[in-house]
Amino acid sequence: AWIKSLQSGIEAAIHNTTATNENEIEKASGMPTESMKSGNSPEILKLLSDIKKMPGNEICADCESKEPVWASINLGVTLCITCSGIHRNLGVHISKVRSIELDIWELEQCLLMLKLGNRKVNGIYEHSITQPHRKPGPATSSLATNEVYIRAKYDEKLFLENREYVKQINRQNTLAATSYRTDSISYIIQGRKFVHLFSFSIPLICAV
Repeated sequence: AWIKSLQSGIEAAIHNTTATNENEIEKASGMPTESMKSGNSPEILKLLSDIKKMPGNEICADCESKEPVWASINLGVTLCITCSGIHRNLGVHISKVRSIELDIWELEQCLLMLKLGNRKVNGIYEHSITQPHRKPGPATSSLATNEVYIRAKYDEKLFLENREYVKQINRQNTLAATSYRTDSISYIIQGRKFVHLFSFSIPLICAV
């Protein structure tokens, strides 16, 4: 019992010391300690909070797990930790993964996420889910199941409305995207239902 009491006392002392130090730092810097921990400004933290609150972003875009805290900054979707690992394995030419809570974010990345979101992006990438593929849910989600689905969705683009048309657009515009500035987003309008968007040198299809 005394060991538990000692551990509790240590934890309480650490907590009180940390809280005191954080209050002192916050007073001295004029900046919330949450901002200093993540390295993001209060303005960016507000945008990140807005991203998580967007309708549809409260669940993972790929398996519908609750409260995702990861994101693909070029696809514009929020992800659970399992699906974020699969996205990393896709390669940065398909998906660039960031932690919403731990990583440094740029304004342009936040604005892109706010422009898109799970509902809009899934409306394109999951337009026509065909057999034998089936979207994983919280009850059926597993690493192997999620990976098969995610690769079909983003890499092979099997569920797009007009798959061959999009492939042709991607080939044409990838050749044109030899340079890109991160302080701007280049929109290349092609056809009646698609916008080809380059973000951080990575193409993304989004709805107009």
